[in-house]
Amino acid sequence: MKNDYQVAVVISGGGMLSAYSAGVIADLRTYLNPDVVIAGSGGSAIAAFYASGKLTDEQEKRAWTQELATDQMISPRRLGNIFDTDYLIDVIRHRIPLDIDAIQHSNTILEISALSKRTGELHYFDASRNLFDVIQASHAVPFLARPIPIHGELFGDSFLSSYVYGHIRRVLDFHRVDKVIVVNAISFSRWMLFVELAIAWLFASPRYYRALKRQMKNLRRDYRDFVTKDYHNNQVFFIEPSRPTGITSMTVDGNKLWRAFGIGKQDAHHLQKQIKNFLSNK
Repeated sequence: MKNDYQVAVVISGGGMLSAYSAGVIADLRTYLNPDVVIAGSGGSAIAAFYASGKLTDEQEKRAWTQELATDQMISPRRLGNIFDTDYLIDVIRHRIPLDIDAIQHSNTILEISALSKRTGELHYFDASRNLFDVIQASHAVPFLARPIPIHGELFGDSFLSSYVYGHIRRVLDFHRVDKVIVVNAISFSRWMLFVELAIAWLFASPRYYRALKRQMKNLRRDYRDFVTKDYHNNQVFFIEPSRPTGITSMTVDGNKLWRAFGIGKQDAHHLQKQIKNFLSNK
């Protein structure tokens, strides 16, 4: 499905909660080729596969029931490296290969977000960068995984990257798209923003703290805008879990992950008529 106007898909983070998002994308990819895809954190690899146009049903099932469903991926016993992002990159490099060339030649603009550990600024990286490094950095949850260097600067995950609301603002204001489909697997929490900011106040530089504080203020504003104003019938369409998915951000049980994937796919399929109507009404 291609329109004569610009469409973006925004995908939330959430660690293994992204199994739900992957299920949604499994349905969307059958009929929607967006102009822009933006994601951060746990949604970044999903966004990259979506932009490649090369994802298959078999790859999806193997990813969520086998390759990612292992304590090689996440294990609380590995203090300081609970989330093994090296293992994730091995999966998408070799076991379920991400086609970088297809992404770079795609008509879909891919952007993945990650936070600079030096400045506290959120960066959006496109397919011209080393996507494996960018995806790994976007998954690098503080204290659970090591930050990743990109051109000599360390980057990691942040709630600025996981939450969708700043990404929605970006596709509307920077990319100037007409319609946004939002795949959101996580609930917004002001408390978690406070915790991340408090940690920055204790351990980061004043520059980092000020930048993070400013961006979090903007994120709270964007959250208020996109959940309280009547965007749903105009520019923004949210796809969120219709029922509990039964997983957490650290679940590695393949049966549970595949069930959450199925809920996402069912939700998107049930909304397919509404989504197509939303996209066709400029």
